[in-house]
Amino acid sequence: MEANDNFETYWAEHKTELIARAPQHLRQERENSLKMNTAGDWLLAIVPIIVMVAFLSAGLIHSEILNFAAAALIGCVTYVLTMLVKPYVTGKRSLVDIDNDIKAYYRQQPRT
Repeated sequence: MEANDNFETYWAEHKTELIARAPQHLRQERENSLKMNTAGDWLLAIVPIIVMVAFLSAGLIHSEILNFAAAALIGCVTYVLTMLVKPYVTGKRSLVDIDNDIKAYYRQQPRT
């Protein structure tokens, strides 16, 4: 258990270096998952904006400041939800899954 904690601490401090030295297929997959290169990526990027504009246009709250604050909150929640469904819509794996594979790669390497 302590070795796992040590690796997580090391990962937190050296994440950029470890990703840069990871196998090419994992680096490329990670890089590709961050790009806006599918229709699903673009669709998910505009969904929070559309939801916010629709909420603002509906005028459900009569106070302008509260209406804007509620729209911003709804936009943030919608953004989080789009990030959760992104792997299913785009067919790309999440960064968490890719980073876990990179961690597994380093855990399998012999200690020097």
